Order: sequence, then C-alpha cells, then structure tokens
Amino acid sequence: MKEFFMNIKTESDYVPKNFAIQQLQSERELRYLENVVLKNLRLKKSQIQMSRKLGYKFNLYGKWESGAKKLMWNDLVKVIKLNKIPLAYILEDHYKISDPLKKSEAITILRHFLDFYFHKDVKSMSDYLEASETQIQRWVKGNTKVPALVIFKLLIYRPQHFVHFLDNLPLASLAPEIKDELDRMKALAQAQVTVPYSSAVLYFLETSEYQILTRHNPQLIQQKLQLTAKQVEAALQLLQNNNSIEFDGEKYVLKERCFEFPASDYRKTIPMFHYWIYRSMCYLQEKLRNNVETEIPNASSFRVFTVSKATAVKITEKIRQTHHEILQLIKEDDRTDLVVRAIVLNHFGLEESPPHTIVPDEEYGTRLIKK
Repeated sequence: MKEFFMNIKTESDYVPKNFAIQQLQSERELRYLENVVLKNLRLKKSQIQMSRKLGYKFNLYGKWESGAKKLMWNDLVKVIKLNKIPLAYILEDHYKISDPLKKSEAITILRHFLDFYFHKDVKSMSDYLEASETQIQRWVKGNTKVPALVIFKLLIYRPQHFVHFLDNLPLASLAPEIKDELDRMKALAQAQVTVPYSSAVLYFLETSEYQILTRHNPQLIQQKLQLTAKQVEAALQLLQNNNSIEFDGEKYVLKERCFEFPASDYRKTIPMFHYWIYRSMCYLQEKLRNNVETEIPNASSFRVFTVSKATAVKITEKIRQTHHEILQLIKEDDRTDLVVRAIVLNHFGLEESPPHTIVPDEEYGTRLIKK
C-alpha cells in the first residue's frame, strides 16, 4: 500500500518553489499549507489558548502545528468554526456539496468527490490520494478519522475553487508564491466574468492554428471565434492585465495554462452564462436556417419538459456527472491538433425564472433586458 502520510514535520523556512495551485500535490507542500492555515487561524492567540478553547488540557494545537500530531479534518473544522467562518456555505457555494446538515464533515466531502468527481470509482480516488482502496472505503464508511491533508488534496482537485476556499480563510502570512498564485487565479476568474469570451480567446492562442503564425493576426481570431475587433482587443487586454499572456514582439504567448474560470461567487457568472447561451442559440438558429429539412431540433439542441421534482434532481446529477466526465477527458487529452469548444451544460426551472430578454451587444456580447 502506498502511504500518503510520511510524518514529515513542517520546516519553518520551507517555501514552495515554482508554486502553482494545480501542482500542490506533494506531502511537503501540503504540510506547509496546513501549518500556514493553523498559524493564521489562531488570530494572535497562543497555541495553549487555542488548545483550551477546543477543550484540551494539553498543547495539542502546538503538536498539530509542528507536525508531531496528525491533524484530522474534523478537528480543523472545529478551529474554523471558532473563527465564525461559514465553512458549510463555502463548500456549498464552490463545490456544490449539498448535504443540508453535514456539508463540512469529512465523510460528506469524501462521498461527494467520489460520486461527482471520480464517478464512484474508488480506484481513481485511491490513485489520486495515493492511499489504498481499503483505506478509502474506511474513510467513506466513517470507520476511521480522515486527516485534514486528505481533504485538502481533494479540494485541490478543483484548483480554482480551492483558491476561493483559501480566500475565505483569514490567511495573512502566506508565502509570496502562494499569494501571487491566488491573485492570478482570482484575476482570471474575474476576467472571465467581465469579458465572457476571454477564455475562448485564451484557448485559441494555444491552438496550432495560432501557434504556427509568425505574426499576430487579430482578424484570424475574429473570424474563427466570430467576435468583433473591439471584443478581441478587450479580451487580449484583460488576459495581459492578469498575467495570462504576454506579447513577445511578434505575437501573444501563454504564460500560464488554465482550464476553468469559476467566479468567487456563482451569482457573478450570470453574465457569462447569458453570453454563451446566447451564442449557442445563434449557432443552432443558423444551422436550422441553412438546412431546415434535415437540421431538426435534437439532443444537441434544447427542449422544454414537465417532470417530477425527483426527476429534476436526477437531471441535475446527470448534468453534473457529464460535466465532470468532460473535464476528465480534457485532463487526459494529449494536447495535439487543438481546437476550441464552448460547452454549455445547464438546466433551470421555468417556474422559478423571472422573464428576461437577452439581446446582442457589439461591445459586451449581450445585454439583459427585463420585460
């Protein structure tokens, strides 16, 4: 069995090198992050004071910080709750962990990731966590306590959601590398919300069609992505501002690769959904207009149904599962012969939706008009 924990003590002078949230995998880096979180959650209190607040007569908090005692997730939850941080809300907002009573419990988080991120495949989760399948089963069944580092590693599986998880904790003494990475990823998320098509432009710059160019060609981007010159210019400026791309004198090159753009608050993604749903509707309308006889609405189009509430829940779970399966395909892609695909997976209840009209806007892509 691969041992995930090697009982490495945190070194006070250790700072992650070439830090990236996506690559936060090693035991040493996770220990460092755990130590930073524990120190900051004390809020200038001593280790002994924190231990007593948690109901311990000896300095258990100090043992957690030094690595002499393994920190369990449920213990960390108690520390977080002492600081009145709404952990359950954070997990629901960013990871869609929806158990109303036990959102922050280790078993709930493990089961959620096993069902929706690893598609009930214990072996896949075992490989990712570097723990035996037997150990995974024990954790999921609640037979043994789950170390905090295991949950950290699961949360890091979706790096940009993990950024916002950390951002909700009062972390003042993060290493510069971690702070820079958090700032960069938050800027990326905000850029996507501000200019919804910026991700499409970013991905197109990565395709071989752009890579083989000797000089930047904005007209090519406009043609391939069906954007205006103003839209392409705005997207490139935003991507430069958040340090995702740079101009090398001839054309743009990618500084970082990023595969998703969730906002810190899902409500902020509404303009993004408006834009891409509008684009998908225009695409379908064009197909129908050009070939009315054969291009009838089908599974790649849209339909409206009446279903029971139980079936509506199942549809939500199916869409979520499909979404994660697509993300897994992207992660396993060999990154050759690249193209850009916009994938829109969503559904909503019409009885809960206020009447709005979406109209095209030359500068921003779409505008939302209340009826």
